[in-house]
Amino acid sequence: MTEAKLDPLEVLKEDLQDEDYAIQIDAAKKILVIAKAIGPQRARKDLIEFLTGYLATENDEALVAIGKNLAGVAQHVGGAEHVQSLVPLLEKLSFQEETVVCEAASDSMSSIVSEMSPKTLEDTILPTVERMATAEWFQPRVGVSKVLPKVYPKVSENSREKILKWFASLCKDENPMVKKSALLNMGHFANAMAKDKIRDNVISKLKDVCTEDSDLMRLHAVSICETLTTTFDAR
Repeated sequence: MTEAKLDPLEVLKEDLQDEDYAIQIDAAKKILVIAKAIGPQRARKDLIEFLTGYLATENDEALVAIGKNLAGVAQHVGGAEHVQSLVPLLEKLSFQEETVVCEAASDSMSSIVSEMSPKTLEDTILPTVERMATAEWFQPRVGVSKVLPKVYPKVSENSREKILKWFASLCKDENPMVKKSALLNMGHFANAMAKDKIRDNVISKLKDVCTEDSDLMRLHAVSICETLTTTFDAR
């Protein structure tokens, strides 16, 4: 087969199955290029299906690269109505053992939320973030705090109340990494809320942080206060 007739997806598959981890990582960084080359239909079906099967790899750096680049792949799956095709893969990545993989997936999930309609968010993203926020493993609970503030302003009032309940639980989580992530995203939540919601859902939790035994948590509180000051000044 000549180079001109090589199928980009087959080349990706070969490289991701190479014994050399460096080759796998380099290939994972090119999934955006592959998606663009093979067209929307194959990108949202064949590419996503193969990447889902690849998750069993022990090459965490490759998984991080995939997680990061899926946000860009969203531009090549056939428009906003097909962006949701990426969500199952991103959810699976968010449940990986390595936190850096989960965070990369959560960053991409946060990015593609802006391209989804309220109905798609209600039908697809909301059940996904619920599973992440209530997961037994701590890794998805770490990442979901980045996604919730993006979803919150685009869903119904009933769904917003659910999101606030999940966020409140994350702020009190026994795992320090989960709690830290929730607190660091508190300012983003404030930016998405009406003023009358901020006092009960942000300020009250900020007061709890200020009484934490951990010096690091109290330092986070200072950062959150700075964000809130900017939010109120802007309004």
